[in-house]
Amino acid sequence: MRFGPPAGRWFLVLALVVVSLNLRGPIVAVSPVLEDIQRDLEITAGSAGLLTSIPVLCFAAVSPLVAVFARRLGVDLTITISLVVLAVGVAIRPWAGFGLLVAGTIMIGAAIAVGNVLIPVLVRRDFPERPGPLLSASTTSLIISATIPAVLTAPLASVIGWRAALAIWACLVVVALAIWSAATQTNRQHQVSPTTPEHDAPTARTPPKPVWRNRSAWELGLFFGIQSFLFYAATAWLPTMLRDAGGLDATAAGTALSVFQLIGIAGAIAVPVLIRRREVRYTVVVVLSVLWVIFLAGLLVAPQAWPVLCALGGLAQGGCLAMGLSLIALRSTTSDAARRVSAMVQTVAYCFSAPGPVVIGGISMTTNGWTTPFSMLIALSIACGVLGIRAASPRSIM
Repeated sequence: MRFGPPAGRWFLVLALVVVSLNLRGPIVAVSPVLEDIQRDLEITAGSAGLLTSIPVLCFAAVSPLVAVFARRLGVDLTITISLVVLAVGVAIRPWAGFGLLVAGTIMIGAAIAVGNVLIPVLVRRDFPERPGPLLSASTTSLIISATIPAVLTAPLASVIGWRAALAIWACLVVVALAIWSAATQTNRQHQVSPTTPEHDAPTARTPPKPVWRNRSAWELGLFFGIQSFLFYAATAWLPTMLRDAGGLDATAAGTALSVFQLIGIAGAIAVPVLIRRREVRYTVVVVLSVLWVIFLAGLLVAPQAWPVLCALGGLAQGGCLAMGLSLIALRSTTSDAARRVSAMVQTVAYCFSAPGPVVIGGISMTTNGWTTPFSMLIALSIACGVLGIRAASPRSIM
């Protein structure tokens, strides 16, 4: 989708942002009303927990298929279809029993997996000359997408009930679908090049390189997986850990999680712009790794310092997410390569990170404390830095 007039490019930026604004919210919206769902549907805590873990499993299962669909249907149409599926999944899931809730959640996870994979591809394809600001905007939108429903779903549920409070987020998806459809229509009217817009250069005579045998792609995938593991584990257990080890009440523990999430916006804005300069990429990834270590070790040693520690952890998690997404775009030579690298990297990442909350919770229960699981997370933070240095190489992956 290449635009000639400046207005068309800004329209594409808007479309990119509003699509990204729907890639976390429908998942996060469940958590504030999980107790209401459990009570009304008479399900166990384990069954209720599936509603937050299923989407991440869908990311791992669907990501390898996205590149195939995008290659056959085109990136633009694939995203359009995913937004339709997402809108339907969000709208229908609360209105019957647990079975429909699970089915809708699977639809949501599959649709979001498409956006996860293709957003870096869109940036690489349509803004190859200045990817940093667009990657900042899209990654920031992801974090905002997680924050808004976390704050508003519970108050909405107290007024209109949890079912309507979950379904109402379909309205934001419909808005994104309308803007995205209008942007693709504008593209058809103002196409710059008569050549196929899905490829930077003809590739018919060049067989695709096997991305799954590419060591650099595996290094980036494992880096992305470790940072995802750290994020999901910290998100799941930070409030509980602070209540147990720091004596915080539920309100303060919830505030700590909000700080952790919100400060991530600063990291997401800064990192893609900083790493446009290849010589600073290694410094940035080391700093992010050190911030993860300080955050996790600090919580063990001085949990009362949670405001500062959660701010540092927020910078680390937002920055690492932005680093991973940015490197997919920056280290791919064409949009076709970015499509395959993104699918492979995110498949590896989510297969690795999906068990994170369960593993950390299980270790905590087994050891009856948080020292062992957080020590494991500290070790992973160091590994994140090591793999990040390898992943930040200026050489193209393919």
